[in-house]
Amino acid sequence: MPADSPSPTSPATNLEHETSTSWLVRTAACATAAILVLVFAIQAYWALGDAGPHFRQHLPVMAAVLTTASTLGAAALLLARVAVLSAPLPAWLVHGGPWLLATFYGWVGLSHLLTADSGQWQIDGQGPLLLLLAGLCIVVASEEPAHPPNRLTDGPEGG
Repeated sequence: MPADSPSPTSPATNLEHETSTSWLVRTAACATAAILVLVFAIQAYWALGDAGPHFRQHLPVMAAVLTTASTLGAAALLLARVAVLSAPLPAWLVHGGPWLLATFYGWVGLSHLLTADSGQWQIDGQGPLLLLLAGLCIVVASEEPAHPPNRLTDGPEGG
């Protein structure tokens, strides 16, 4: 090996390894983010009061806005976890966030299934959807997060 060639462990050769995640985890993160963005769009539509005359707002306006915005935050967190989105998030949030989301979605989904009166399409649909989101979050959380190259310290070529 010539003296001027990079070593096998240099950041330039490990760049592909550092940013890669399995196709299953990346697909789960993208599918979860797509579902959350769709949920965001529906919640935003309802929050604007365009849901029809029979719609009854269950949350105060500020709580509805925070709930709606949190769905986008959850989508961004999952995409940052698999390095699809570059976001300046703390490491503890990238590591623990998907587990927290899985726990929250699983708990709320089970409570909807166990305590809800049947016949309300919003409630009947939310339980299984939340359990699906919980399962997808577990898939995303089960793999170590991808680490995109730090352009400030690694330079444009990653080394």
